[in-house]
Amino acid sequence: MINKFAKQDAAGRGLRAEFVDAITRGVPVLTAVPKKCLADWRTFTAGVGTLLPCDRQFLEQWWFDI
Repeated sequence: MINKFAKQDAAGRGLRAEFVDAITRGVPVLTAVPKKCLADWRTFTAGVGTLLPCDRQFLEQWWFDI
């Protein structure tokens, strides 16, 4: 779990390196993405991944599936 993907990460700062490291090693990453940063997130991940609503049931099912 990484705190969140926001403006700093989209600009190449913040925890971007940690995101890259986890993703390239195949580690499942759970993070929050503010709506205003969603387009940047999709660009950063090239559309790979699953977007979940902020709901425990969806989170638990995602975790079970992986």
